[in-house]
Amino acid sequence: MTEQIAPADADIGVPTGTAALAIAWAWRGAERAARLTGVAHTVDADRVLAHLLLPLLVGDEVASTHPRPAPAGGYVHTDLIDDDEPLYATLAADRPDADAETLAAIAQECRLPVLPYRELADAGAPTTPADAPHDRDDGGRTRRRVDPRDVTVVDLSAMWAGPLCTMLLAAWGATVITIESPARQDGLRASPRQFSVLAGGKRREGLDLRRAADRARFEHLVAGADVVVESFSQRVMGNLGYPPEGLRRCNPRVVTASLRAFPSDGAEQGWVGFGRGVHAASGLGMLGGAPQPVRFAYPDPIAGLALFAAVLDTLDRADPPCAIEVSLAGPIAALAEGGARPLGAGATDTVQRLRRTVGTDPGSPIVATPGGTPLVRHPMTTVRASIDQTRTTQR
Repeated sequence: MTEQIAPADADIGVPTGTAALAIAWAWRGAERAARLTGVAHTVDADRVLAHLLLPLLVGDEVASTHPRPAPAGGYVHTDLIDDDEPLYATLAADRPDADAETLAAIAQECRLPVLPYRELADAGAPTTPADAPHDRDDGGRTRRRVDPRDVTVVDLSAMWAGPLCTMLLAAWGATVITIESPARQDGLRASPRQFSVLAGGKRREGLDLRRAADRARFEHLVAGADVVVESFSQRVMGNLGYPPEGLRRCNPRVVTASLRAFPSDGAEQGWVGFGRGVHAASGLGMLGGAPQPVRFAYPDPIAGLALFAAVLDTLDRADPPCAIEVSLAGPIAALAEGGARPLGAGATDTVQRLRRTVGTDPGSPIVATPGGTPLVRHPMTTVRASIDQTRTTQR
């Protein structure tokens, strides 16, 4: 029998403690699933680690961009396409007095995914998040049971975090319908093996929400859905005419689950960015005055696990919140509570061991275990990694 991989062995080019945090979030999802269905759920830790290391596991790893010095000091992380480079160069040249924070703010005004590398002191002291709704005293209130097969999810998400959440929902038993515009396909298609893993179990429809016929089809799907998941930047759904209140006109009971780079009520509200840039801005991106770029976008799988737990948390409520939000920045804040963290080297054979134990398509790490005790507890749920950091709002 193969020995289970230690979480520290999977901290490969990411802050120490990242793998343990991912497992903690998976157990949070398992607890939600158990409460919702009355069926015990457990976590396959190796499969969690496989999803955390998915680009390495499937051989679709994309190199990170190097930190760029700002004219007046500090460093920024950039996720720019070739067409954006001239504009960025102009912004940097026009502001020789701009440090990393200023340069990032200027770039964000132009909707460029540029984020500053921050020391923890610059990022602000991490706040202890409010405890998750299911961990509060419900005053003896009885929750209704939910059969996953009765849940329908319309999925507008792309890249890694949102598709991981909806893959977990599909594996759990929900019907997931992924909407992908033919005019703007999922950027993760550039990593086809990773894309294939995260697309598992879903039905895809090619709809362009700028076209009247496709909008009608989309609204029909929303009318029959329990949840809509989206991972656009903050203003996109409103520009399309589908903010949460717009979706509720199609379906008054639908829950909207939004994935952002940063919380929509924080200092970086509306900023665009991806996982590696969020790491840079989190305060974990600098150590001893030097930037430490990460090997892969670890905030994404952690946020995907957190969003999965947050969605499940809405489904057994007679009055579910109409809108929930998870940010890439929120769930990783627990890593900063212990102070600065170096990047882990992991174990050199971890990826090979995972390929032997779970293969290159790991499936869901959260598994129902009928006949077990319905409420699953695990010591790692004491990690201070709770939900807002998954922010839940009622609108």
